[in-house]
Amino acid sequence: MKTPTTKKRYLLSLLTLASSPLCFAQLVVDIDLGVLTEGTQQISGTTAATEIDPGPPPVIIGGRNNAQAYPGGANTALDWGNEIVYQFELQTSGQVQITTISVEGDPDFFLLSSLATEFDAALGKTVALDTLDGFFLDGAPPLTDTFQDSTPLDPGVYYLVIDSYQLGTDSNFTIDLFFGDIPAPPPPPDLDITPLGSIVEPNVAFALDTFGSDFDTEIGVYDATGNLIANNDDAVALQSEVTFPVGLPAGSYRIAIGSYNTLFDPNFVVTSGAGGGKLVLNYPGGSRTGGFLGGTPVFFDFTVGAGGGGGPIGDGIEVTSLEFDPINQEFIVSWVSGLGGEFNAHIGTAADLSAASAGNGLMPLAVSEIISPAIIPVPPALQGSEKLFLQISQ
Repeated sequence: MKTPTTKKRYLLSLLTLASSPLCFAQLVVDIDLGVLTEGTQQISGTTAATEIDPGPPPVIIGGRNNAQAYPGGANTALDWGNEIVYQFELQTSGQVQITTISVEGDPDFFLLSSLATEFDAALGKTVALDTLDGFFLDGAPPLTDTFQDSTPLDPGVYYLVIDSYQLGTDSNFTIDLFFGDIPAPPPPPDLDITPLGSIVEPNVAFALDTFGSDFDTEIGVYDATGNLIANNDDAVALQSEVTFPVGLPAGSYRIAIGSYNTLFDPNFVVTSGAGGGKLVLNYPGGSRTGGFLGGTPVFFDFTVGAGGGGGPIGDGIEVTSLEFDPINQEFIVSWVSGLGGEFNAHIGTAADLSAASAGNGLMPLAVSEIISPAIIPVPPALQGSEKLFLQISQ
């Protein structure tokens, strides 16, 4: 089974055939898109043989298997199956980007500078000689990637090969093909994020939900580059759940939770509704509980497998925001820490702080088993105090 990923791979696994190698022709252009002008065009097609003119002779596109491997693309012991080939010309330099709209089967996407193929005896298969780049875009649409890591392509003629992974299979697809200058994404917003660590192995089914919360939640999941890969509003009553029936590839991901009418935009830009209350996040092997401030989304980072992306926040605890509501007599606090798990809140007077400094450093416990951000009520005995101090510990 192929390892799903949107990143390029540069390894071709060896396959030894006992029989003599089969003969395959060079790739054949099925559809000429002409000169690409700046903008987006939508393409729908299939890798299966399709009769577009009954002839005589009939005109059939797709359904050929003239390449089973692409240098610059990953492969296992299996071969790619039937392909369909699109030709296009660039008269000016620019970037070429694909976004999946809908997929059936397992189509993969390759950019070539020629139709030439050659049988590779070491691999035991026919390879496309002039493969410039390729990516998979495995997972639920929409997923986006740009050929040659966003490096503009020079003017010339190119070939977009959409090939169905595994011999004897076909795939259907609708994609947006963009040509032009892709603006750099804005920097991700400065967020308070709670790390969950590694929660599941790659390609293993799992779910994330907010069951147990007491307000109308919405949940979204982003990949490491800021693409929204899943979101949900009301899975059960007013609570949210996202499921991944075939799991996710190894890597880093981010959960965003808001209240009703949350907007999940690219690049981790999340605008939450105004509701709030007790928040519960359930994930494989654990859960987090805390207060939710209406209008302020909550973020959690997690990894699948060994993961990747970014170093640890650190082993300390850093309070990033602190407010006091004198009417409701409660603190509203956010913090970041690389420790993970749940935390405790301690509240006291100046005398309590002085006594703590002479002892274990902690004032009286006010609330336990909380996560950032949290709403922490002031104990009744301390309400009305002229000055109070707050500590977060673990």
